[in-house]
Amino acid sequence: MLLTNLRFQFLFGLLLFFAINLGAQCSYEAHFRLDGNPADSSIHQNHGTFFGGSIYAVHDRFNNANGALYFDGVDDYINTFTTYDLQERTVSFWFYATRTSGINALIAHDANNLSYGAFSANIENGELKARAGGSPTYSIKMPIAAHNWHHLALVRRTDSVFFYLNGNFILKGPSNSNGSAFQAYNKLVIGAHRSRSQDFFKGRMDDLKIFNCAFDQSQIDSLFNDTTGIRISPCTQGYWPFEGNIRDTSGYGNHGTFHGAPQLTLDRNGNPNGAYEFDGVDDYIHTNTTYEFEQRTAMAWFKPYDVTSNRVVFIQDANTLTYGAFNASIHTDGSLRSRAGNTIGTIIYPNLVANEWYHVAIVRRPDSCFYYVNGVQTASSIASAGGSTFLANDKLVIGVGREENVKFFKGKIDEVKVIACDLNEFEIDSIYQTEVPNPLQGLPNDTSLCPGDSLLITMPSSLALNYLWDNGSTSNSRVINQAGTYWLQVSNANDTLIDSLTVDFLSLPIPKQIDTVICGPFSFTVDYSASIADSLLWSDGSSAVIRTFSGGVNLGLSLFGPCGTVNDSIKIQNYSPLTPSLLDTTLCPGDSMLIGDRNLSGYSFLWSTGSNQSQIIVNSPGVYWSQVMLPCDTITDTIIVRAGELPLPQNIDTSFCVPGAFSVDYSQATIDSVLWSDGDTSTLRTFTNSTNLSVILYSFCANVNDSLKILAVSPLDGLVKDTSLCPGLSLRIGNRASSGNQFRWSTGATQNQIVVNSSGVYWSEVISPCDTVVDSFFVSSPSLLPNPLIADSLYLCEIGDSLLIGPALDSSISYQWSNNAASSSQWIRAGGTYTLNADNGCEMRSYEYNIVDLSILEPEPFLDTTLCQGETIFRDFNQWPVTEIRVNGNQINNGAYQFVSSGVYKIEYDQPCGVWTDTFNLSYENCDCELVMANAFTPNGDGLNDRLAIKSACSNFDYDIEVFNRWGILVFRNNAVDDFWDGRFNGEQVPGGVFIYKITYRSEINGRSIEKFKQGTIRVYR
Repeated sequence: MLLTNLRFQFLFGLLLFFAINLGAQCSYEAHFRLDGNPADSSIHQNHGTFFGGSIYAVHDRFNNANGALYFDGVDDYINTFTTYDLQERTVSFWFYATRTSGINALIAHDANNLSYGAFSANIENGELKARAGGSPTYSIKMPIAAHNWHHLALVRRTDSVFFYLNGNFILKGPSNSNGSAFQAYNKLVIGAHRSRSQDFFKGRMDDLKIFNCAFDQSQIDSLFNDTTGIRISPCTQGYWPFEGNIRDTSGYGNHGTFHGAPQLTLDRNGNPNGAYEFDGVDDYIHTNTTYEFEQRTAMAWFKPYDVTSNRVVFIQDANTLTYGAFNASIHTDGSLRSRAGNTIGTIIYPNLVANEWYHVAIVRRPDSCFYYVNGVQTASSIASAGGSTFLANDKLVIGVGREENVKFFKGKIDEVKVIACDLNEFEIDSIYQTEVPNPLQGLPNDTSLCPGDSLLITMPSSLALNYLWDNGSTSNSRVINQAGTYWLQVSNANDTLIDSLTVDFLSLPIPKQIDTVICGPFSFTVDYSASIADSLLWSDGSSAVIRTFSGGVNLGLSLFGPCGTVNDSIKIQNYSPLTPSLLDTTLCPGDSMLIGDRNLSGYSFLWSTGSNQSQIIVNSPGVYWSQVMLPCDTITDTIIVRAGELPLPQNIDTSFCVPGAFSVDYSQATIDSVLWSDGDTSTLRTFTNSTNLSVILYSFCANVNDSLKILAVSPLDGLVKDTSLCPGLSLRIGNRASSGNQFRWSTGATQNQIVVNSSGVYWSEVISPCDTVVDSFFVSSPSLLPNPLIADSLYLCEIGDSLLIGPALDSSISYQWSNNAASSSQWIRAGGTYTLNADNGCEMRSYEYNIVDLSILEPEPFLDTTLCQGETIFRDFNQWPVTEIRVNGNQINNGAYQFVSSGVYKIEYDQPCGVWTDTFNLSYENCDCELVMANAFTPNGDGLNDRLAIKSACSNFDYDIEVFNRWGILVFRNNAVDDFWDGRFNGEQVPGGVFIYKITYRSEINGRSIEKFKQGTIRVYR
């Protein structure tokens, strides 16, 4: 397999043109460059349309920005709305998969109405499968690695299809015009299944081309090796590839300066003079340049020899930087730490390993910084300005700390770049994948060839790689045309790999050419699952490899193998098995019948009567048999002819006593069915009421009418129940109808009912034609309801107290508490009103219990209080359920008391549960605050007593003053404590005289806030 290594070029493009000789009759049918859009750059201009909304431009396989398209694998695809149904056809495109699990559809052009077959390509669980023209879908037995560019070419010729991966021929198959019938779609779709609703591709695609001819191997090689797409990156500001020197190849010429003696050495690919080695003592490189960009990407390759000391890969760090410092450094804990454009370091890789190559990339955007190690984002942080103040250095240095005398790097550094763009994750990954050191590559997977085919194996060509084949050849390529096992040893300066490849040759599928016969219910199975064919197609459209036939068939089929198609056929004849067809029957008296009804064609018969006809006539009951014969089967069939009978009517007239019943049973009669005059069809019926019905008896030989008349006599039951008689009332008992019955009571009465007015035991005897019953019953007096004395209020004195309320009631008395208590007496632990309703059947009473919880009614206690001189406290002690109040042992009248002097007071509250007591201390203090203000002032400007000043010795002094003239006009109001009146009104001096003032002042004395009002006069002298 041919692999190429493309270095990411930021300064110059390597222009390699491989001429594709299309020939006079070959031309582009479509060319979708996918350079950020779905346009067709061929002369046909069949531009595609984006669907899904997430498709966006990314770097192509040459790392050119906006050179390819990225599909998100969820709903992205391109519909070209164009059919490319060409007899000879070449389809070529590049793809870079970021997901290889499941099914990822690359392209789809698949319908059963195509004249020259379908073409499509999918990645299915890491394996590439494709069609180049028709069916089947071929498995290209090469694993597809994620995060690598691959080139696929599909070629259709009139008789064959060819598949090429990365320029190498993979396999060949027969060509046909087949396509899918299910969800068929004959337009080219990019990035999704033909249904446009599933199997979405995740990754990048580039440069899809369709030609109207079939390319040969050399033309496929030209497509694969076309590198004309590399362009110069406009963002590069500094690029030191370290390829024999420390020149900046970005075009800005910021060449580095050696300090110490960094040595040229092998780079990560084993190329000599491709990287610099730093001794960790005094070696470093100074770029002498500041790289200040709001959007910036910096990256480098490094191989540390020591990961246990503080060592810097590159750094630019100063507090004068507008867009923040950036660096990559190793710390003593083995972690890689970095800034991308801020002032705080971030751990971006926790555990470095010595003597391993790493790629680090740091990206600054206006609001955030992003960090990547080996192409994968590992951390992020907030972007900021500035950097270090101590020994700041705003120039980029490589292999040393900003101080340029400590933290010297020990190991190899290569490919340092500074770019004035914020590269995204796909671009970072593209650069890493392009520049990652090529591991030693083994042989392709074991494979199979068709007779006459050969396999060309081409390994990467490099001065750093050495090859040794099992035949002694040291070439990087080999042609294999015989079965066997081959091995190859690959080595470079760092490693050696030995791999083997087994090649065998396939054969054409072997046809079965089946002709056979099956009998009756048996079936015949045809199994092609062990065939070497990849798929098959029956002439009836089926593609099943195992089929079971239960009837005659005549089919052809095509067996598609990796090396060609073989035609086969199958012919099966079927004879249906014989089954008994004679059913037992009945012969009515005097009748005859014809038995036997099988089709005569192809059958032979022999009856027990000696007849060889298909049917015979019988006129007497008995057992008959016939023997039926076919070429594939023989059976003997027996029929029983029974003697038929006429049904006999029952004509029932009868009676029965209820709760008894009477049953009529025709189930044993020689009848087929019955129909009663009420619509019932039961042969067995049971009646519990009087009935008068007719019935028709249906039989095989005749129908007979019958009738039924039944009288139901009801039984007697006890109708008198035990009851209760309320005092002073009478009760009528007995409610049985008198018709047809005789009565005798314990009182001697013979009526059907009697009246009683006292309690006792009574009985009655009732006689009917069908029954005699004696019924006794008890008439009782109800239990008396209690009449307890209940206080107006009951008290719970302490928390946790309980009271027993409610009388004990007789079990015959029903009751209901308002709180749904389960017993007529209950313990109460909460205040409230509880009601008990009791009913003895004659009277209903309600008992109400008012429970007062005094434990929650205790008065709020007095707090010790301090008053200003002259103040008093008035308290109204009237509060239910308090009955009497004493202050310091003296009873107070009307429940009110005024406290006017200092001292300790004891208050006693008498209440139903006892006495509540409270004690508090009352004290007095001076609350006056002296206000200092003159009663006159002279606003004459001499500096003496020119303003009306107000002062106080109290703390937090504040006041509001208003001054009025003799006519009540407000001439002054202050806005602040230091706002004094200077004798002016509206800017003019007021005349001398007397003015009225009103002042409200506030202050603190002894920690108490007070507010007072004062009013008086002030004289102004002129």
